[in-house]
Amino acid sequence: MPIQRLLGTLAIFGGAIDVAVAGSYAYTGSSVFDMMRAINIVDPAHMSEVGSYEAPSAIRELAATGSTVYLAGGQTGLHVISAATPATPALIGRYDGPAYSVGVTVADQYAYVADDVNGLRIVDVSDAVNPIGSPAHWNGPVIPSRVQTESWSAGDTPTWRPAPVGSSSPTSPTRRTPRRPECSRSRRGRRADVAVAGAYAYVAAGAQGLYVVSIADPAHPSQVGMVDTAGDPWAWPSRAITPTWPTAARAYV
Repeated sequence: MPIQRLLGTLAIFGGAIDVAVAGSYAYTGSSVFDMMRAINIVDPAHMSEVGSYEAPSAIRELAATGSTVYLAGGQTGLHVISAATPATPALIGRYDGPAYSVGVTVADQYAYVADDVNGLRIVDVSDAVNPIGSPAHWNGPVIPSRVQTESWSAGDTPTWRPAPVGSSSPTSPTRRTPRRPECSRSRRGRRADVAVAGAYAYVAAGAQGLYVVSIADPAHPSQVGMVDTAGDPWAWPSRAITPTWPTAARAYV
């Protein structure tokens, strides 16, 4: 196993809730001061902040391609930021989603936005100044009440560990770790994050696990698979997802 070593650190006032990297720059977001910061990472041992953009609301997640940064800005929707001049990142476009944007990823000409209430929104960003949201979106089903199905003897400590969700078939992904016991209640899983690989979007829906949505036709996204990951209604077991489908046929949640 290769030995990992820390190459450098940079203290950021207000902390960083997320980071995206493109070229020689890393972009961090702070939900404390609603600030996106551009950081020069050419020399990892001597990183330096070179510019910033103050968002009008809390920053939830970032994505970056080339000199453009996409920011999920909660109640203010999707922000498109030009970082062509890293010292002065500037807002060039915005898509005001109907609810609360919490996650974003970009593939080709589309930005895929995880909306905390209204599911997956697909936004055409080929014209960054005028991003256009598709009228169709995937909202996810309401999951019916279910009862606890696992039990342990008194004194037992159930254990689980992070592990890949097998996705050799997007229509029937399988969970490979024990599921943490959950409360029995009807609820819609809150969309917490999204990642895209090939013709599929992988949507982390909080307590309701991982959904696989076909985006072959961006105007008509449709659910093709789902797996209930470990977690409880008040946690975010599927917060960060990194699908590697179709090369490794796995989504890590």
